[in-house]
Order: sequence, then C-alpha cells, then structure tokens
Amino acid sequence: MGKAAPAASDAARETLGGAVAVARRLPHELRDTVLSTAFRAFTHSMNMAAAGAAAAMAGAALLSVVLLRSGSPSRPGQTAPVTPVPSVMPDSPVTPGSPAMPGGDRRSGPGRR
Repeated sequence: MGKAAPAASDAARETLGGAVAVARRLPHELRDTVLSTAFRAFTHSMNMAAAGAAAAMAGAALLSVVLLRSGSPSRPGQTAPVTPVPSVMPDSPVTPGSPAMPGGDRRSGPGRR
C-alpha cells in the first residue's frame, strides 16, 4: 500500500464514512473487522454524547428548580409586592403619537415638523 496506508488509516480513525470508504478496498475478512469496530466506536461515541447531554439537561432542570424556588415567598400565604401599573382613562383615546403612548408627542409624527 505504501504511502496510502497511513492516509487510509487516518481516514478510518477520523470518521465513520472514512472507515466505510477504507473498508471497501480491503479483503472480506478485514472489511468485516474494520466495519464492526467502526460501528461500535460510533455507537459508543453517540451513547456518551447522549449521556452527557442528558446530564447537562438534568443539571439545568435542577438549577431552574432551585433558582425559581428561592424567588418565591418564604411563608405560605405571603405574597410578593405588586407594583401598580399606570392606566389610561377610558374617555381618552390612545393613538400612536399621543402623549399617553410611550415616546409619543403630539408635535412629532409623520407629516409633522
């Protein structure tokens, strides 16, 4: 095989597709060994990635529960303070550009200077 052997070996180690491509050029006995080893390694890697992702999600869920619980009232029946929200009187129409709208000003708007 010469210089092609190290390149083929690297391709087979790097990706599953590389291993399949290399295995196609091998004799039947070696092909089966390379393919089964590559598929086992791929499956093992996917299992490890899934386990890591599951552990990260479990940690995030636990952290969420802890942080959300710490923001709740400490005694049952105790409520958090309520901040009043300004309201608009029912008689006054609120239109874009009116002073009641955030950033609104009757002197500005389309067609006005």
